[in-house]
Amino acid sequence: MSATSVDMPTEAEAQGAVLQLARVGILSYGLVYAITGWIALQLAFSGGSGEEASTTGALRELASQGFGTVLLWIVVVGLAAMALWQLASTFVGESWMDSSDRTFEQAKHVGRAIVYGVLSFQAFKIVTAGGSSGGGSQEESLTATLLGAPGGRFIVGAIGLAVIGVGLYQVRSGVTKSFTKKLAGADQKTVRLGQVGYIAKGITLAIVGGLFGWAAMTADPEKAGGMDQALQTLRQQSYGTWLLAAIGLGFVAYGVFCFFWARHPRP
Repeated sequence: MSATSVDMPTEAEAQGAVLQLARVGILSYGLVYAITGWIALQLAFSGGSGEEASTTGALRELASQGFGTVLLWIVVVGLAAMALWQLASTFVGESWMDSSDRTFEQAKHVGRAIVYGVLSFQAFKIVTAGGSSGGGSQEESLTATLLGAPGGRFIVGAIGLAVIGVGLYQVRSGVTKSFTKKLAGADQKTVRLGQVGYIAKGITLAIVGGLFGWAAMTADPEKAGGMDQALQTLRQQSYGTWLLAAIGLGFVAYGVFCFFWARHPRP
């Protein structure tokens, strides 16, 4: 009698499993950005809610709410699923693309997997620490370490340029609607939400990159900062309240876009 063989999943079955991971992850990611946008709006009009206007601040804000611990565990699992989706997509995703475009997209999947994995780990630290992930700026700490290394100013400057590049790419994605390649189908309202969200994210990232560049030029790690410092910097400018409010609304729009995206993710 021959040994029973184990049936391997077909590509369609594999893509179906990946899409289920994607839906949970996208919803979690959208929730984080919607809360970040709400914190930014509070910062714009009332000086803030006591939390950073950043993804970390959003996670802490979520932890402080009723049923926050349960919701935060869902976010931990969801963002981990998002990271797994990106990794799995390097093997079974973008089957509709030609080979050169697919290779480029697979490289981006790896980068996104790292981002979502880090966010999931941050959420895990917050939920296991009872709502606190520790004080201090991670960006300042990283920048101080890099500035102390040989050629540190050039490294920090290069990081700043890379972050600015990512920000400009996201703005371009919003303007050209290239992000719609991620959608299996969407109406015009969903596309508009995505455009607003991508442009807001891109502008904020470009400011973050600029702060890293400033830290490199001045050799001062305190000049570096993440999303919260970028939004604080924006608020200090002429018409800063309205600019910050626009970014906050953009983040909320991106969060809502993610809820629609979760219904129609493209394998």
